[in-house]
Amino acid sequence: MGYTFSRQDAQRIGAAVIRSEAAPIGDIQGKRGHHLRMGSSYSYEGPFAVIEKDSATVTILGYNASEDRYWRNYVDIGLSTPIELAEQDLTVTATGWVYMVLTQTGGTYNAITVATAATLPAQDNTHEYIRLAHVYVDGGAISHIEPWIYGGVVKAGRVY
Repeated sequence: MGYTFSRQDAQRIGAAVIRSEAAPIGDIQGKRGHHLRMGSSYSYEGPFAVIEKDSATVTILGYNASEDRYWRNYVDIGLSTPIELAEQDLTVTATGWVYMVLTQTGGTYNAITVATAATLPAQDNTHEYIRLAHVYVDGGAISHIEPWIYGGVVKAGRVY
């Protein structure tokens, strides 16, 4: 038997209960029309949050004034200028990771992209991979999103 909660109920219950796998299955109406499901990342809508857009697409939330999201997805690396990851959509067809790829050349990080894969690639001298969320696909549709980052990303800088 499922339960339906209002957003106010969800706020009173708290994110810990909403994210609990033992919680009853049900829908929780979230901000801007997103339906929140028990045990998913939808209780968090901050920097680097990964939410379900439709059955095969996730959105990595970012700055979007028309949606009242005024924070930015900055990756702070040592003394370098922060790099911003813009809000974007990704197609997800199988269970796996949504992750950022930080690319550096000549000792300076200069690019940030996102990707999906069943397993993370091995770190190397020019790339660093940072998990954002683990997305579960069942029957060809996204069934659950498990967040790995809550808030900004700060990495120690490299010394060359």
